[in-house]
Amino acid sequence: MKINIKEILFILSLSVGSAVLFQSVSANGVDYIYKPPAVLKNTVLSLNEAKKIFDAKEALFIDARPEPQYKHDHIRSAINVPYNSNQKERLMTGISKEKYIVVYCYSKRCNQARRLEEALKTFGFKQVVLFEDGISEWKKAKYPID
Repeated sequence: MKINIKEILFILSLSVGSAVLFQSVSANGVDYIYKPPAVLKNTVLSLNEAKKIFDAKEALFIDARPEPQYKHDHIRSAINVPYNSNQKERLMTGISKEKYIVVYCYSKRCNQARRLEEALKTFGFKQVVLFEDGISEWKKAKYPID
């Protein structure tokens, strides 16, 4: 049996061409260069990291405190999903499971945000992080609140 180099090159180029075509038109294509999301470098954010993400508008901020505390003050544009609400999943309706989410409560001593973070992950949200310092440190830094 004789090996034909032209046939091998033809099959190889056809294979590579098909792969490139699939990659360019498929939603299931693979990234050529992996870039980890900026929000997920850490699962617990410092005040400075939270502010950078806030300024870049990279994430949805969620206040885990009860509604009266949220209404009193919250990080600008944050939504309220109380950690103890039995409506958490309903309150998250319409938010993509791929959305970057930063959860916070009052301070490091408050575990409401940690509980909400865990609940959101069980609902299938893939990119949830904790801003542990909470609104108390945010206000001390004179960052935007509503």
